[in-house]
Amino acid sequence: MDWLGRGALGLVLIVAGVAAFGFGLYHLVKTGSCGTGGGGSYEETFRPCPSATGWYVGALIAGTFTFLAGGAAFATRGRRATDPGLPPIADPIHENPQPFSRFYGGSD
Repeated sequence: MDWLGRGALGLVLIVAGVAAFGFGLYHLVKTGSCGTGGGGSYEETFRPCPSATGWYVGALIAGTFTFLAGGAAFATRGRRATDPGLPPIADPIHENPQPFSRFYGGSD
């Protein structure tokens, strides 16, 4: 896959991951507190969870991993910034000046 294809795939996966996470989070927040089972030392009782609560949790988890996979695909799309090998020969234009050399008698 070339540079453009890997970048587009990464962005699509990132957007899909955010959408799945948002979908799951929206429905879980809308559901509120719920519980199944019972007993224990709790004095208050919770209403039962809707049947699709597991799917919403799954969308949250799948959205997270899809987002991370898209980020990995997008991050590996690029070319090398520099050619491998030795650094270029130092010359006055490209070397770093000494700090405060202008103020302490050094040359520019």
